[in-house]
Amino acid sequence: MVRDIFEDLVTGAASVNEWAMLAQGAILVMEEFTNLRTWYGDDDTGLLGVLNYPWFTRISLNGPSGKTWSIDEDLSAVVTEEYVKELVRFVTHAWTRSKGAIAFKPNRLIIGRTLSNFLANTKVTYSTTTTGNPPSLLADFLTRQTVITSMDQIVIAHELDDAYDATNGISCIVLDRKDPFVISNILPGGGPQMLPIVPDGFTNTQAMFMAHGGIMSRQAGAVTIGFVETTAA
Repeated sequence: MVRDIFEDLVTGAASVNEWAMLAQGAILVMEEFTNLRTWYGDDDTGLLGVLNYPWFTRISLNGPSGKTWSIDEDLSAVVTEEYVKELVRFVTHAWTRSKGAIAFKPNRLIIGRTLSNFLANTKVTYSTTTTGNPPSLLADFLTRQTVITSMDQIVIAHELDDAYDATNGISCIVLDRKDPFVISNILPGGGPQMLPIVPDGFTNTQAMFMAHGGIMSRQAGAVTIGFVETTAA
């Protein structure tokens, strides 16, 4: 941040702390940048984020008859129960393969807004005839397994929409356990740092920085990344 003393005199007379405002803006920019690197990492520099962490299990979730996970698509003749079965397969995979080891039992499902809208607004249709008002895919999913059973365990993250390429409509789901040993952010220094103001003639300069080393997982087996196609065919 660079300011001259005349600007400071004007804003001071108006009782405006512009240094604080500029600092808040700089912190917001650094935190947003860090958030993107936390999710996506940076392949060019070798920085590891959640979606490019090489030791997480990855699973593709299919739609019935080639249908996508999108409310833009006509599902009137589709057995939408198949979506629920795929989601159940996804959330139970790691825990089942580990033979029920507590260290591998997830307790959080993170999904994008597109997928959240699809699951909440699409009704379940079954392969057999049923009566009554069918539940949403999301409500049906919560009752079909013992891993993710409550809305309190579901987090919405817009970063997962079109996560790898905005042109191909592949969104991600992250299944993990809320535990610093499972996913932890590496922040040397603890976050945004501010150096002292350096005067130079009529100008004052204050440098700010934030160090970020990506993420680290000591229990990578507890994390599963899912891929779903969320654009209409």
